[in-house]
This record gives sequence, C-alpha cells and structure tokens, in this order.
Amino acid sequence: TRAGLIPWSDIEGFAAYKAQRQTLLIIRIAYPERYIEDGNILKRFFYKMNFRTCGSPVIIASNSLQVDFNQLAYLCAQYLQKYGKTAG
Repeated sequence: TRAGLIPWSDIEGFAAYKAQRQTLLIIRIAYPERYIEDGNILKRFFYKMNFRTCGSPVIIASNSLQVDFNQLAYLCAQYLQKYGKTAG
C-alpha cells in the first residue's frame, strides 16, 4: 500500500530488513501511530503488520523499483541529511 507523501521532518532514519529473497528499506517514522491509523481498513491492517514485523508502518520493497537496494538506501540517507529535521 502507498503511504503517500511523508514529510522529511517525520523521518528519523532508515534500516534494512531481509525477508525471503528481498531486502526492504524500513523508514523509521517519528510518530508511527499517525500512519497506522490513516487510510481504509486494509491499509491500516498492512501498516500494523509492517509495524509489528519491521518496527515501522512504512517500508519500501526495493525489488519493485528500478534501482538496487544499496542505491536506494544511499539516496534516502543523502536526502534525509539534506532535508530532514537536523538539516540546516
């Protein structure tokens, strides 16, 4: 499910999680309950499942993108540094 736009100020960091044959990018959210309670019942179900399994309601499966996991993680870290809470 799509989380929609997540402001950089809501993102605390990233982590990797291996599941079967893919690596997931976990987006650490400052207030996960905001995302868990947003959306229809199916969306909430998946967010809760992601949170229980990975520690965050928002994840990105890199195998569904046209970029490999390392490049995705690098780009996200660079953008977080540039646009996140601590950005000057």
